[in-house]
Amino acid sequence: MHAVRTKIIIYVRCILYELLLLYIYVSEILLCIRLSCSCLILTTFRALLFVLYTNVHFINMCLSVQCL
Repeated sequence: MHAVRTKIIIYVRCILYELLLLYIYVSEILLCIRLSCSCLILTTFRALLFVLYTNVHFINMCLSVQCL
């Protein structure tokens, strides 16, 4: 029972974390559009790198929970 509860908590955290990253990504693009269209490509690239970098560790943690 405790293992199932732990899995559910981790899955919820994974989903919330993904939503947070999506919010950061979208807000970066919207802010950039307001300021200047010329920086849009750079900001999009930087946001994608951020998402990829932070997702690697977190996805590994989410996948490892399935082994509980």
